[in-house]
Amino acid sequence: MTVEKLTCKDVARILSDGLDEEMTAAERARLRVHMVICEACRNVEQQFDLLRRLVRRDPPDDPEEKAP
Repeated sequence: MTVEKLTCKDVARILSDGLDEEMTAAERARLRVHMVICEACRNVEQQFDLLRRLVRRDPPDDPEEKAP
């Protein structure tokens, strides 16, 4: 049985969409293996984590609230 490896493009899509929670156990394992060996994807993951934290801390203004 051959297990298809995830590409960096696959990992970026998963991280961007937040799909890691919806993945099967086998897919999560493939993601973890890729993250262990790929420094670039670990950096992308850190960037997404930072963006998510910043958005949660300071949600965008509702334009309708500022209407006169």
